[in-house]
Amino acid sequence: MAKSLKQPAPKPRPARSGGAADPALARLKKDIQRLKNERRKLVQQIAAHETLEKALVHGRDEWQRTFDAVPDLIFLLDKERRITRINRAAAHRLGQTPPELVGRPCYEVVHKTSAPPDFCPHAQMLLDGNEHAAEIYEPRLGGDVAISVTPLRDADGQLTGSVHVARDITVHKAMERSLQRAHDQIQERHALTVAASLDGLWEWELASDRVHYSDRYAQLLGFEPSEMDPTFDFFRSAIHPDDAEGTWQAIERHLSGHEPFDVEHRLRTKSGEYRWFRTRGRAQWDTQGRPVRMAGTAQDITERRTNQEIITDNLHFEQWISETARRAAQASFAEIDQVILQAFRELLDRFHVDRCGLMVFLEDTRFIRTLYPAYSPGVSSQSNILEAARDFPYLRERLLAGETQMVTAETPLPPEAERDIASLRAMGVGANLLVPFSVAGSPIYVVALSTTRSQAAWPPYLASRLHLAGEILVGALLQKTAAESLREAERKYRIVADFTSDWEYWEKPDGSLPYMSPCCERFCGHPAQAFLDHPALLNEIVAPEDRVAWGAHRVKAHERRQPGRMDFRICRRDGTIVWIEHVCQPVVDEKGQFLGIRASNRDITRRKTAEAESRKLRAELVHSERVATLGALTAAIAHEINQPLAAILSNAQAALRLLDRQAPDLGEVRGALQDIADDDRRAGDIVRGLRDMLKKEERAIEVVDVNATLASVAEIVRSEVILRGATLKIATGANPCFIEGDRVQLQQVLLNLVMNALDAMQKRPRGERCVELTTETEALDEAASDNAARDDDARNNAKRGQVVVRVADSGPGIAPDILAAIFKPFFTTKAKRAGIGTSMGLGLAICKRIIEAHGGRLWVENRPQGGAVFSFALPRATAPASLLA
Repeated sequence: MAKSLKQPAPKPRPARSGGAADPALARLKKDIQRLKNERRKLVQQIAAHETLEKALVHGRDEWQRTFDAVPDLIFLLDKERRITRINRAAAHRLGQTPPELVGRPCYEVVHKTSAPPDFCPHAQMLLDGNEHAAEIYEPRLGGDVAISVTPLRDADGQLTGSVHVARDITVHKAMERSLQRAHDQIQERHALTVAASLDGLWEWELASDRVHYSDRYAQLLGFEPSEMDPTFDFFRSAIHPDDAEGTWQAIERHLSGHEPFDVEHRLRTKSGEYRWFRTRGRAQWDTQGRPVRMAGTAQDITERRTNQEIITDNLHFEQWISETARRAAQASFAEIDQVILQAFRELLDRFHVDRCGLMVFLEDTRFIRTLYPAYSPGVSSQSNILEAARDFPYLRERLLAGETQMVTAETPLPPEAERDIASLRAMGVGANLLVPFSVAGSPIYVVALSTTRSQAAWPPYLASRLHLAGEILVGALLQKTAAESLREAERKYRIVADFTSDWEYWEKPDGSLPYMSPCCERFCGHPAQAFLDHPALLNEIVAPEDRVAWGAHRVKAHERRQPGRMDFRICRRDGTIVWIEHVCQPVVDEKGQFLGIRASNRDITRRKTAEAESRKLRAELVHSERVATLGALTAAIAHEINQPLAAILSNAQAALRLLDRQAPDLGEVRGALQDIADDDRRAGDIVRGLRDMLKKEERAIEVVDVNATLASVAEIVRSEVILRGATLKIATGANPCFIEGDRVQLQQVLLNLVMNALDAMQKRPRGERCVELTTETEALDEAASDNAARDDDARNNAKRGQVVVRVADSGPGIAPDILAAIFKPFFTTKAKRAGIGTSMGLGLAICKRIIEAHGGRLWVENRPQGGAVFSFALPRATAPASLLA
């Protein structure tokens, strides 16, 4: 047709003369013009049709390539289940080409059957016209597959066929079966655990006030089942008076407010002894909301509470030893006596004894003298000198042999100690703990604790710790004695007597050693003469790891002539490592002439070991608090993870629907897939963040972006904030906020403070609960700048300033009378402020310890508009270029 249109139009005939032909000619011209216009339009339509046809061919090719690139198995079926189209992955899985499969029934090709199987989702789709899915095992498709069937309709909405998408889930099903087996094993173990449970069971009928106690409950209290009074009065009479009020309040909050009932208290056993129990329970309410019964369990936690108290007490005692050692090391010789006496007075109060002190055997060991005695109020004093050989022959022999003696009602003296027993009874001593020790060949010293009672609960660690404390105090006492001897010798250069436990030496400005105490051989294995002959040996025995620090210390002492102190390691002659506490003091004459260095070294290997154990216990405590904090966020964390998972599912379904269109929009498909990837990364970030916080191992110090850390904590608590009906506001300063420290510990501090803020607002109306997180940088105050001038690192910190982080809430604030105690261990306000149960009271104490370990400080203030604000400041660090890029 297009070819005929290109032929020249016939020439119009010449018009006949005369007026009658003019109208006909005009009409003919008009018709010719109209035909030209129509021809032009027709040519344009043909060109557009050709362009559209090329686009359709291109789109079809693109669709086919996409169709064949999808790894899932895709079948297009008509209503009679015949294959109308199949992608390359499906044909390859069936071992044929697409043309070989088109037109054949799917059940014949896939299942090798003459009729559709009963589970066929296509049949269900034909019945209701909806999408259907099924999971089947089909070896010809590779094993376990998930099949989804989506109906296809024509322009009038009539069903024309369906799209089958089969995805290989063999690995997934294998993992699922493995998880199911593990779950079954866990369930079985749980059933066995319940059957063998050591907990007691109880059920309380509130109307009759009768209580059913299980046989195990009676056994835990030492009763026979028949001896248990089946009333609630029995429980009331058994509970410890100090624990009664808290238990009744917990029961009332559970019955009236549905709060969880989980308390720890003491119950009196049949023998009259009190034991610790953890009692948990749950009530049942009628249709009108009235409680009708309550049931639960009782678990004997006496051993756990005892262990917790031992660990805590041990930690506090180690801190006391360290503080006592610090006071003794820093005290002047005139203050040593007061330091030692204060230490024994503190021991008196700590262990609730009636007498304590430091004793020493005199030269012939017949007599023993009491130094620095301390007595409780109302306890009479005793003679400071006792004739041990006459009155305490048995104890004297054991103490001189270095054996610790513990005398209590449970561990009495043997019959051959009859004289000792009589002497102790005459002195009014019921229980006694005697810890002997000697420092560098000194006389035998004894740390003595005694009570007038025969019962005394000495902690298992006490003897070893008293041994260490005694060595520290005696070491300080011996230094004082040596100093007094030096003053009597008119300031001679021999500054330490040979019996001193510490390793002392003099060093001249030229590096020579005029004096080296003989006890150096006990420290390092080299005799004093070896140092006098070869002074460089003093540097050679320093452990390689500490030689740089040792060199810097010597420069400070010799060139700057400043007193110094450092802890370092030396290698003994036999290859063992010994920790040394080194203190040195420059000495000048009356004219200010530098005479050299006086140095004192102390073996602190035991103390370093004790400090390492203490750090391990503190790390365990910090980790337990972190796990407990995350445990409180279980529901919120689950919600945070479910959100990206739900988004992944929604986007995947949307992508499938887009692909099912005749002309799918690949841009939208790509966007959906990108959203899936983003949500997957988000879920992964949450899981990785939680895993990092739950790890126990020590982490290296790194440069931490405070603002990013703040954002990560906000992401963790976002759902918890929503669940509590609160809002979370974050305001970060314009300047970058970087610090050097442990990112996970910083997260723990922020998480603890945010959770405390949420707890503090529980009684506020939901619309008025707001937590505000802010960061800013600021210069150090004048006092900090003055301190910085005395230390290079501190001076650099002063130049960079500090990062201040604030966590504010809109709660009731903190009572002024408890502000000073808010950071003390085991002090808690949770029950008063939030009304949601009790807390160990370690969270804020741990936060304060973490911040101070990072060189910062943590404080709290009440806001004028209401609520409290917890703030902490940390030295600001310079960010690496990689973090600023």
